[in-house]
Amino acid sequence: MTTENEENVTRYRAIARVLLSKIERGEWPDGLLPGRRDLMDTFSASRRTIDSALDILEQGRWIKREPKRRPRILASESAFSDKLGIFLSRSGFREPRSSQALRRFDVPASATGAKKRVVELAAYVAENWAEHAVSDIEHRAALAALKELRSGDMRIFDTLGIEELKKAICRRVARWGIKAKPSEVCIVSRRLQAYRLLSDVLIGPTTELWYPAVSLVKHCGIADRHTRRRCELPIDENSGVRINDFMISRSPKVLMIEPDEAVPMGVTLPELERGVLVDEARKSGAFIIEDIFCREVTEGEFPPPMMSLDPRKESVVLIGGHPLWLSPLATHTFIIANEQLIEHLLACARRDYLIPEVFGQVVAAKIDELKLHDEMISRFLEFQRAHIARVDEILRETFGDRFTWRMPAGFGTIWLDLSGVDLKRIHRHREDVNFMPGWYFGEKEARHVALRYTLRLEDIREGVRRLACLIDEWG
Repeated sequence: MTTENEENVTRYRAIARVLLSKIERGEWPDGLLPGRRDLMDTFSASRRTIDSALDILEQGRWIKREPKRRPRILASESAFSDKLGIFLSRSGFREPRSSQALRRFDVPASATGAKKRVVELAAYVAENWAEHAVSDIEHRAALAALKELRSGDMRIFDTLGIEELKKAICRRVARWGIKAKPSEVCIVSRRLQAYRLLSDVLIGPTTELWYPAVSLVKHCGIADRHTRRRCELPIDENSGVRINDFMISRSPKVLMIEPDEAVPMGVTLPELERGVLVDEARKSGAFIIEDIFCREVTEGEFPPPMMSLDPRKESVVLIGGHPLWLSPLATHTFIIANEQLIEHLLACARRDYLIPEVFGQVVAAKIDELKLHDEMISRFLEFQRAHIARVDEILRETFGDRFTWRMPAGFGTIWLDLSGVDLKRIHRHREDVNFMPGWYFGEKEARHVALRYTLRLEDIREGVRRLACLIDEWG
């Protein structure tokens, strides 16, 4: 015997299935379900039964109900977007600032119904170095590598980094006063994996992670999931990094100097301060992670790496490598540290952290063996100087003396100083051009905008033009 309550349950579920079938067939092209009263008449059902049926559809993310409005049908993409947003919110997900910076409002459709093409002046993965070609250098090295592998060389199975490449890295860093041996080198698949691996090993829940207040560490959310004890090194009135707070703390601590300069001010830690930091880390048992990944392809005078001031590698860990935009085939990242720490890193590494592209390692080692490394760097720097000069010309043509800019301000980045412009306002109204305000890097006074100079010149020209129009309209 079926009770009245069981009949009601069966009834509202049946109504929900009928409504879902109609939604999937597109029966309501205006995107709205009929109102509650119409549904009650259609199904000869009570208000409570209809509400229960609509509850099922709303929980399944098929519709969205709002007071005094007809239920709105959610597109499947919107349904998933809402579900994902709710899930991430409940799980406590914290989005890296780099992802937040690239979000923008929907671009309105034009009269033809097509969306405008957005020029991404902030995209970090949109490098275009088509004119900078080292394919002939890589071809020579690849042929030499293939010849060895055909002769029965078994290094292709070595996932911990080939010895020849480690030796080449040791020779390369020697020019910066760093003495290292292959057992102190760990080859890692990518730069981000190097940070993740070091964070997994060195940063625990009670570890203090220190970094300059304006830095990519904050921007990229590095080690966010490892510790909540994240501490900023303040920037003083002369745009220098103040290290006093780090030196006072006696908690377990790690300092990440990445990038080497304070962005967007471009101030580099002087040699004296570097020595003080190394001594302090040695005394307190702290570690310093120093990133010189872009040093080979960034022109200018640099103080010595902190690892050169720590010959026993008691406190300093170094990250470097061949970036993808320098050498697509021979790209690699390396960590140099005390041999005991290297052994621990290898023991704790996920397999995908260690580089699987062994052939690329062999090619990179051959580039060094054939003495082609310096030529590769020279070609790149020559190309980059010409490219930067053309981008600078575009900025001068567009802005004249109205604004100033620092170029480059860290590899691949221009810092445009928009003093006097309501940066928050133009950021809210960006539609067909995207850029990254300095506050995403921790800048307290919102006046700088980060642009990428690694894009195609025609994209930079069009993006800067659109940015100028945006400033004129909303700035």
